[in-house]
Amino acid sequence: MDVPVGQAARFGTAVLSGSALVYFDASVRPEDNGITVTSSDISHVLPIQQTRVELWGVPADSAHDAERGGPAGVDPVPFLTMQTSCGDAPVTRMRANSWQDPDGWSEREFAGPPLQGCETLDFRPDVKVQPDTTTAGAPSGYTVELTQRLSDSALSLASAHVKDVEVSLPEGVAINSGAADGLATCSESQFGLGLAGGPECPAASRIGEVVVETPLLDEPLRGGVYQAAQGANPFGSTFAIYLAPGSERYGVQLKLAGEVRTDPATGRVTTVFESNPQQPFSKLTLRLKGGERAVLVNPPSCGPKTTGWSMRSWAQPAEAVTGSDTFTIDCGGAGFDPGFAAGSTNPVAGGYSPFVARFTRSGGTELGHVELDLPPGLLAKVAGVEVCGEAQLAAAAGRSGREVQAAGSCAAGSQVGTATVGVGAGATPFFPLIGGTGVSGRVFLTGAHTATQFPRGGASHTAYGLAIEVPAVAGPFDLGTVMVRTAIYADRRSGQLTAVSDRLPRILEGVPLNVRDVRVVIDREGFTVNPTSCAEQRVAGVVAGLDGSRVGRSSRFEVGDCAALGFGPRLGLALRGRRQVRTGGHPAVRAVVRQPVGGVAGIRRARVVLPPSLALDPDNANALCEYADGTKPDLEDHCPAGSKIGRARVRTPLLDDDLVGDVFFVKNIRRDRETGNEIRTLPMLVVALRGQIDINLVGKSSTTRNGRLVSTFAGVPDAPIRRFNLNVRGGSAGILAVTANRRGDIDLCDRPRGHLANTAMVGHNGKRSRFRTRVKTPCATRAADSRRSR
Repeated sequence: MDVPVGQAARFGTAVLSGSALVYFDASVRPEDNGITVTSSDISHVLPIQQTRVELWGVPADSAHDAERGGPAGVDPVPFLTMQTSCGDAPVTRMRANSWQDPDGWSEREFAGPPLQGCETLDFRPDVKVQPDTTTAGAPSGYTVELTQRLSDSALSLASAHVKDVEVSLPEGVAINSGAADGLATCSESQFGLGLAGGPECPAASRIGEVVVETPLLDEPLRGGVYQAAQGANPFGSTFAIYLAPGSERYGVQLKLAGEVRTDPATGRVTTVFESNPQQPFSKLTLRLKGGERAVLVNPPSCGPKTTGWSMRSWAQPAEAVTGSDTFTIDCGGAGFDPGFAAGSTNPVAGGYSPFVARFTRSGGTELGHVELDLPPGLLAKVAGVEVCGEAQLAAAAGRSGREVQAAGSCAAGSQVGTATVGVGAGATPFFPLIGGTGVSGRVFLTGAHTATQFPRGGASHTAYGLAIEVPAVAGPFDLGTVMVRTAIYADRRSGQLTAVSDRLPRILEGVPLNVRDVRVVIDREGFTVNPTSCAEQRVAGVVAGLDGSRVGRSSRFEVGDCAALGFGPRLGLALRGRRQVRTGGHPAVRAVVRQPVGGVAGIRRARVVLPPSLALDPDNANALCEYADGTKPDLEDHCPAGSKIGRARVRTPLLDDDLVGDVFFVKNIRRDRETGNEIRTLPMLVVALRGQIDINLVGKSSTTRNGRLVSTFAGVPDAPIRRFNLNVRGGSAGILAVTANRRGDIDLCDRPRGHLANTAMVGHNGKRSRFRTRVKTPCATRAADSRRSR
C-alpha cells in the first residue's frame, strides 16, 4: 500500500464485501520508541461485534499459501520480529472509543508470556573511529561508526538489539576549548526528550550529524547532534550530547541523550548512551564537525591511538562485548617556539606608564610558566595600594566563573591590571572575555607569594606578588575560576625585579585549555614607574613548557627624555661623640642623602672623599666579615655580630614603609689581572636594607693620592628616594679615627667649620653633580656644656 507521508507503515483490509476499507497506521511512540498501530474512522454501517487481525511474521512463508490463495512468489523475509529482551512479560495495551462517545476511551492491556532464549541471540557489534585530519594537536572533526551484523534470514533468529554503548576516545583526544567560540547549547525543553516532534535546538548548538541505517525502513534516519546545556541535562553533567535521527517521510523521530565524561586529569573523552531503543540498526554514523572550531582536538603526540569501546545488548545486559580501534596521528614537527614581547606603552624616563607583556605559542608543547626579568629601574609604586588577602585568594577557587565575571575575588582597590587569554587548538585562539571589557580577567596586587612552585635562586622575595584571576567561562560553559599566583623577586644588588608565575593550568573540568596567548597589562594609574636611564635594555626571561623545556626570550626596552630629568641630590655629614674629636678618637658618623620626588633621575654612583682628619682604623677591623660571607645576598645570616658597625634607613615614595637594616664591615679583595691572585684591599661597607624589598648597597673604600679616605657606592639601584640615612657607630670599636696632621695631634673643634668632604654623584640619566659638604661636628654642643659647667 502507499504509505502517507508521516507514517511509518500502513496496513489495510476490505470488509463488507469491499464496501468499506479499514486502515491500520503504524507510528513510533516518542516516549519509549515502541510501535503503536492506530485505526481511525472505522465504518459504522454495520455494528462490529468482534475483530481479529493477524499479521504474519514471515508473509512469504509457504505456511500461509492456503490463506493467501497460492505461493507468494518472493523470497521469505522476516516482517515481524519479537523483542530481544527476556525476563519481564511483554505488555500490549489497547484503547478504543465509539462514534457515540468519542471522548470516552476504554482501555485494556494484555501481558504475554515472558520471552526465553535470549542467550542464543547473536550480538556482534563493532566501532570504528577516524579523525578528519591526522595532524598532532590539530582541531579535527571525528567520525564514529557503530555497526552490527544483522540476519535477514527467516530461518534464523534476529540479532540482539543494542542496549548500552560506551566509547572511550584515545588518550589525548579531548574537547577543544576553542570550540566554545560562538557555541550555544540546547536545553532539555528545547530538545524534548520523550516528546513528539523534532528538536527545537538553536542552530549554534548543532555540533554534528547522525545517520542511522535500519532494515525496518528503506531510507536512513538523519538528524543533528546537539550540545546539551551544562548541568541542565538528563545526567546533570557538565557535558552531554543529544542525537535526533529521524525521517519526515516515515514520521519517525528518535531522540537520544548521551553523557559525555571527561577525565579530570587527562581530558580523555568517554561517551555513554544507555537504554537505547529496542530497534535494530545495521549502522550508526556520527560525524562531529571539524575546522578551526572543531569540537575535538587531536592528541598532541604522534603514533597509533586506540579507541576502546563496550556494548551491552538487551538480550544479555549483564555481559559486555568490548573492542578497540586504532588510527595513527602524524607528527606535526613543531617544537616549543614561544613568542614574546613586552614594554612600556609610554616610554618616558622616570614617568608612569602601563607595562604590557605577551606570551604566545603557535603549536607544539603547551605553555607551562613564565619567568620575566624586568629592566633595572622598571618598578612599581605599591605605596597606598590595597593588598588582596590570602583568604580572598583562597576563596576564589570556590567561585563560579560567572560570579567572578561580575566581581573579582579581590577588592577593586587591589586591582593593578588586566589579563587577556587565548585558548584552543588551531590557528586562531578563542578569547573568552568578560562582557563589555575586552579582557579575560583581572590582575591583583597580593602579599608575598612564598609558596611559589618555581623558587628563584639568588634573589629574594619582595613583600608583594601578583594574582591573575580569569573566569573560565567559555561560551555557554562555566568551568570555574583560574587563579595564577606570581612571585615577585628582587636582586639585592641591582634592585632588578623578576616575576615568576606558577604553572599555568592545563586542564579544567576535563577540558585541556590549550593556552595559546597570554597578555598581561599592568595599567593602574601611577603604578608602574619607568627607569631613569635611557640606555638600551632588555625585558628578558624564560618561557617554560609543560614538558619541562625552557626557552629564553627577550624584547628590546628603551625609554627617552632622560635629559629632561633633573639631578641634584644633597648630602649632609655630621660627626657625633663629644669625647671623640681629638686625635685617636672614634667619632660616629651620620650621613643623610636627600632627593626631591618626581622629575629627577635616580643616583647611580656616589663618591665621597672624607676630610683628611678622618681615616680607617686598622686596629678596629678585627671583626670583619669574610668576603665570601659578606657578598652573599643574605649576609646577615652569615656575618659575625662584631662586623655590624651601624644602621641605615631609606625612605622611598614607592613603598609604604622605610627600608632599614644593619651596616656590615666586610673584607674586600681584588684579583691581579696578570696572575689572577687575590689581593686584599681596604674593607667595604655593605648596607643590608630590609623591608618590603631587600637591597644590599656596597660601598668600597679606597684612598686618594694624598691619603684621604674615599667611600664609593657604585651600581646604586635606579629607584627614587626621599631620604637615605647612614649611621656608623663610634666609640672604642669605631672604624673611623681622628688622625693627626703634619703638625701633630689635632682637635676637630679647633676648626669646627673647616672639615669638608668632596662629593661626586652620577645619575642614571648620565647627569653629574659635584659639591662640597661641610662636615658638622659636635663641638658647639661641647662648648655649651663647658659654659654650663663653669
